Amino acid sequence: MTGLDNYTLLVVLAGVFAVIAVGLFLIWLGERSNMALLLWSSSMTLRVPAMFMWMSGADLAPFMSQFLAHLLLMASLGLSWGGARACARKNYEPIVMALPMVIWLVFSFFDGLYDSQSNRVVVFSLVTGFFLFAIGYEFLQVKGASKLLRAVISCSFFVCGISHVSRVGTTWIDPTAGFLLEGDALLNITLVAMLFFCFGAAIIATAIYWEGYIQELKAEVSRDPLTGLLTRRGFFERGTETLNERSEDSIGVMVLDLDYFKQINDTYGHQGGDAALMHFGRIATQYFGPSAVIGRIGGEEFAVIMQNLDRTTADCIVQSLSDTVATQPLEFEGKTIRLGVSGGLVLSNCPNLELHPFIRAADSALYQAKRKGRGRIEIGFYNGERSEKEPVSAAPMGLLRLA
Repeated sequence: MTGLDNYTLLVVLAGVFAVIAVGLFLIWLGERSNMALLLWSSSMTLRVPAMFMWMSGADLAPFMSQFLAHLLLMASLGLSWGGARACARKNYEPIVMALPMVIWLVFSFFDGLYDSQSNRVVVFSLVTGFFLFAIGYEFLQVKGASKLLRAVISCSFFVCGISHVSRVGTTWIDPTAGFLLEGDALLNITLVAMLFFCFGAAIIATAIYWEGYIQELKAEVSRDPLTGLLTRRGFFERGTETLNERSEDSIGVMVLDLDYFKQINDTYGHQGGDAALMHFGRIATQYFGPSAVIGRIGGEEFAVIMQNLDRTTADCIVQSLSDTVATQPLEFEGKTIRLGVSGGLVLSNCPNLELHPFIRAADSALYQAKRKGRGRIEIGFYNGERSEKEPVSAAPMGLLRLA
């Protein structure tokens, strides 16, 4: 026993369920895309009347105290499972969420079985225990919370599940055993465990909410609001991760610079310059695809990291990028602006690459391309210490033409 009688624990649980339900619902109002919050709020809401019906069973009609209270708890159990799946970023099937309630409804139709208190205890305990184990497992898969927190929360569900399954054994030994008997130590432990996992659910839901909020802030910081590409900071963070996770295959870094960008600004103003940056950002996103890491690392300077890039593929990129930019001029206020791009592309198959010197090597190739008249891309090789640049006779990428 824990020092509190079961009736007191039920009152405390009802109050805790109500507070958590309201709290989760208020958080959900500010984060409506997070269905885990709504599912858990709904689950806790259903438990409040169930606790009072369960506690007042002696004063209510048997149908109300037994059938309806247990039906509400079964519905709550399914919603809790769905909420745990949503927390773990998994799909939650409405049919599976309704399964505990359906099992109880089907069981209630068999009067000969349902009329036996021991049968009700066994069915309720088995279904509840199974889903509590399932919920605990799903919480172990949740991202955005520490391993220790997930372990503690999952263990509280497992303890609840074990206590429910254990009641099956005690019921078979003593068929007259039921819930809410004075001195029922096993039920006492179960209710205390329920308190723990209620608090755990609230904590992890809040943690997930803040984790999502923090991710949104990081996304705002790491994305350039003009082009939608990674900012310099975001590019170096993502690029470093890419280098650390890469295999031994060759990898390439390209630095690109819009030619005569100042002339665009001088002729069309900053709106024209912004339009040119956005236009090239769209071209780069479509051309390099989702597998590449693309960022705007300076005013009109862009950088791209491409994995599994050999020399033959690099040559194709140089030629086809020229054609892509040339065939997609920018239309701005009735005028046609044909963008020109110079670049430096550096390949390497060295292990343990560092991004900053890798970028500097690509910058060196870019400067060489500019010295040779712009509108071209220089390809080089980086051995981890210095770059070995080899110029490429790329088709001119179209010097700026203002129509």
